[in-house]
Amino acid sequence: GGGASFQFGGGGGGGFPGGGGGGRRQVQELFPKDNEAGVAKLGKSKFPNEKSKHLWLIVFYANDDVESAEAQPIIHKLASGVKNAGGYYKVGALDCAKNEREMAFCDSQNVDVDDLPAFGMVVHGKTTLFEERPTSKALHQFALDLMPNDLVINVNHPTQIDERLLDPVAKTDAKVGAVLLLTDKYDTSPVYSGLAYQYRSQLIFGESRAQNLNMAKALGVKKYPLLLVFVPKGTGDEAYSNQFDMIRYTDKVKSDAVSKWLDNVLNKIPPTNNETKKRRRARSEF
Repeated sequence: GGGASFQFGGGGGGGFPGGGGGGRRQVQELFPKDNEAGVAKLGKSKFPNEKSKHLWLIVFYANDDVESAEAQPIIHKLASGVKNAGGYYKVGALDCAKNEREMAFCDSQNVDVDDLPAFGMVVHGKTTLFEERPTSKALHQFALDLMPNDLVINVNHPTQIDERLLDPVAKTDAKVGAVLLLTDKYDTSPVYSGLAYQYRSQLIFGESRAQNLNMAKALGVKKYPLLLVFVPKGTGDEAYSNQFDMIRYTDKVKSDAVSKWLDNVLNKIPPTNNETKKRRRARSEF
């Protein structure tokens, strides 16, 4: 506890056994393993780094602390909401007070261990801390603001498919293909940014927004959104150029469904060299 007393949604610490005694409470694990909300247990030995597959929003807490207990329903609500939306970022919890090792690790992430809970988003291995009053809505907005939209390349004209997506794929050993989303929306969706992050080591992601007519004509768009992946010649459903084939995605654009589809697509592409094989093995699954 200590420091400022946050008001979490429905108010103070009533109803928490042992809540009065100096900010400590009777101990029951706040974020047990395999909890229904899908909040992952993290620690020094399991913490996202620059190779991690997913984006992470993390609560740093002290298990016997009243204010941390008050944060639990907020984190549960957030995690359930994101999971239902297809899971474009993950939610994790780290008990900084578990032992000295975890305490020192939280400290290394610039978390004030005397003023828990704290909240942070990890993108490319860097933790950005949340500075406002925590509510599920505010934390979700914080996560959205940190989505790596820069991984999604704007493609406004058919000639740019080669220039911006496929030429770079051909020139980069580790990249095996490119994904292109054609949409009637004006902004990049967080689901798409999250996918671009998940597959950043193997695929380049592009987007054509706002019902671009030239693009729609060139790729035969019947309805929006249309999601395509460009893969090496001989591994796709329809020919695109003398180097690349295309595969069209026909299901709902939800993170977990697209992810499954892309995994299948990637598994069919033979690794071009040892570098690709190594990368596939090295990618951290969390």
